[in-house]
Amino acid sequence: MHKMLADGELKTGQDFYEAAFIEQHGENSDDFLQAHIFAMASLAKGYAKARWISAATLDRYLQSIQQPQVFGTQALVATDPRSHSAGAPTMEPFNPALIPDSLRNALGVISHQERRRKFAQGDFKSSLEGN
Repeated sequence: MHKMLADGELKTGQDFYEAAFIEQHGENSDDFLQAHIFAMASLAKGYAKARWISAATLDRYLQSIQQPQVFGTQALVATDPRSHSAGAPTMEPFNPALIPDSLRNALGVISHQERRRKFAQGDFKSSLEGN
């Protein structure tokens, strides 16, 4: 994909959308930031399906630089360093007050209240569209 980008082969909104999902599953902050940029390029090219991934990539990037996510799209499972056992899933760190539900909705993300309800039930999907 990086070669395709360098060669100018990513052209359409769908191309950038698919690239965003690939980079969203990268390994480091630069991958996640590039995923966010791809998602924004997809939206700029009019590809409306990229709404949710644009929010999710920002949350993942923020987490990777030890900052709270702002949309609440990312569930994490902490591991106890002593026992190496998995803990309960969490959205923390999360700043739910920064982004109002109207903006979450505009980007295809469920409301904060709905996210908390679904999360408590073990449903970790944060998309209005089932992403």
